[in-house]
Amino acid sequence: MTEGRQPRISRGWATLFALALATALALALLPAFPRQLQVSAGDVASRNLRAPRDISYESQVLTEQRREEAAAAVPESVTFDANVRSEQGDRLDSVLAQVSQIRDRADLTDAAKADALGRIENLNLSLRAASALLDLPDEQWQAVATESTK
Repeated sequence: MTEGRQPRISRGWATLFALALATALALALLPAFPRQLQVSAGDVASRNLRAPRDISYESQVLTEQRREEAAAAVPESVTFDANVRSEQGDRLDSVLAQVSQIRDRADLTDAAKADALGRIENLNLSLRAASALLDLPDEQWQAVATESTK
């Protein structure tokens, strides 16, 4: 009786078979060349496409819209009015004259003078500030008045 001998495969043939199988699987699963899609403008692509280069497009309509929004966001500017300066100077002169008159009154106590300073229009002084103003020597008061009008 003959034994059922199986044919023996050499190592070389096994290696060659493994390489052929790996090559066939690689070609089937990983295409060597990406497929080229034939698409034209307006067609819906069957997969995502990557552009070969970056491009940019500047929309004139959107740019103009953003310019208008930016211009609208800028607050109104104040224009110089020379009359305001002279009006403020006149108010300051009036307040300084009233303070000087109150400081010079010998018939009032310091508390009455501080109360009178508190009633001057356009002058908001705390009691402490009014007392400090009344305690200034005349030379310093004149320096303050002169400096404030510069």
